Amino acid sequence: MRSVSFDPGDGTAPVTCPNGGTPYDPALSYDQQVADCWHVYARPSSTSPFQLRATVTWTATWTGSGGTGGVLPALTLNGSAAVPVQEVQTVNERPGRR
Repeated sequence: MRSVSFDPGDGTAPVTCPNGGTPYDPALSYDQQVADCWHVYARPSSTSPFQLRATVTWTATWTGSGGTGGVLPALTLNGSAAVPVQEVQTVNERPGRR
């Protein structure tokens, strides 16, 4: 993978992840995972989900028998998804206080 970029749809700047970011590693615990390509939604979507738009660009090389090989043309795919973001606020009191 050459790159991933996405517009979170919440008015913030698009995020670009060279080489697609670091993939999830099922052999590692949650605390050991590396997240170098992410976005935090700072507020909930008020009336409808945020419309996330993503672009992924793939590149590949190939090697054949007899020493042949080459680079395939880049392939770029675009997609979108509705991302509902909600927020819940609570008040937590100690037992016995009223």
